[in-house]
Amino acid sequence: MKKRAEASERIAAVAVEMLGQEIPFDAPESRSEFDPFSKQFVATRGAMEAFGPEVIHGCLLILRAKAREHGGLDYLQTFLIGVEKQKLWIIEDGEAITALLPDEY
Repeated sequence: MKKRAEASERIAAVAVEMLGQEIPFDAPESRSEFDPFSKQFVATRGAMEAFGPEVIHGCLLILRAKAREHGGLDYLQTFLIGVEKQKLWIIEDGEAITALLPDEY
C-alpha cells in the first residue's frame, strides 16, 4: 500500500497538460480510442526515463477519458509535462499505442 501512495504523490506533484489536437473532434480521422485493452501499449526508453510509468499511465488515463467523451481522438496526442513543459507524444497506430519523446519519432 505504501508503494501506491508514493506513486500517487509523484503523479500529483507533476504538472501535466494535454494540448488540443490539430483536427476537429468530429473529423472522420478522429477515431482513435487509446484503449490498452484492445491494442498493445508500449513506451520508449526515453519516455520511461524522462517521465516514469506513473506519469505515462496517468496521461493514458486522460486520453481514454477524452476519447470516450468525444467518440475518438486524432492518432497523435501531445502532453506538456513538468515545469519545463517537456513534450510527451502518445500515438495510436494500427497495432499499438506508443508513448515516446518527439525526438524518438
